[in-house]
Amino acid sequence: MSDAVLQQWSFLATEATCSVVVPDGCRDLLFRAQAGKRPRWHITFLDETAYEVNSAAGDFMMGYRLRPGTLIDEIGLLGAVKQFEAGQGQVEELLEEFCCHSDRTEQALSCLSAGSPDMNEVAKDLGMSVRSLQRLVQKNTGKTPGFWMGLARVRRAARQVTKGFSLAQIAIDLGYADQSHMSRDMKRWLGASPGKIKTFPQIVEQLQQPGYD
Repeated sequence: MSDAVLQQWSFLATEATCSVVVPDGCRDLLFRAQAGKRPRWHITFLDETAYEVNSAAGDFMMGYRLRPGTLIDEIGLLGAVKQFEAGQGQVEELLEEFCCHSDRTEQALSCLSAGSPDMNEVAKDLGMSVRSLQRLVQKNTGKTPGFWMGLARVRRAARQVTKGFSLAQIAIDLGYADQSHMSRDMKRWLGASPGKIKTFPQIVEQLQQPGYD
């Protein structure tokens, strides 16, 4: 598997269904085939909130989940893969050709996910100014450091919720002002309250998949 790929996944709808997709900090090279429509490839965006995807019986999707911070030549990649069907080996070769990594960006994203809510401390750990950190991350991901810090924290909090930990303690441990602050953050990012997340299999399953943490 290509170094750019965190996970290869596929989904075949056996009946009409509505799926909820939560932000994971990754972009996917996605192939979708729907009855009566021409199959097509596209590259997903970095989501800031959960959204729904409706599928009819027989719809098929396959994706290559790319590592957070992957730099993508979108025009080149989409132009190259359009001749292939999903699952063909050449696709991974093309991902190697049209995707690359910035070690500095990966290091920055790693530090931003480490748990410190203070961007000044993160910048200091990286040996750069806050402004330089902001420019680096914005340029190479299209998102601010605040986006990445917030995403990592809410995903970490949600996973602890699914394990049954005290909501008040999770909020304290992860630097939220209080439990209500954490609940509002989960609704904004994941579209569900802590209580609903625990009983929402689609969200629970997605939080266990590789992503930005």
